[in-house]
Amino acid sequence: MRDIRAQRQTQARIEQRNAKLELQVCRRTAELQGILSSAASAIIGTDIAGRITSFDPARRAAAAYD
Repeated sequence: MRDIRAQRQTQARIEQRNAKLELQVCRRTAELQGILSSAASAIIGTDIAGRITSFDPARRAAAAYD
């Protein structure tokens, strides 16, 4: 029989780190959504090609952009 305890421990550590990262992403996403929703100025995100990737909610409504 092959001992797979080390492999299981490694997998458990990976799962713990993934869970921690997911939590960090959720918190950061909520923080950024709060900033976007309360911005006094227009915030428009673009990708490297200049295509619009995100709008703050007020500008999205004003531009009827979805």
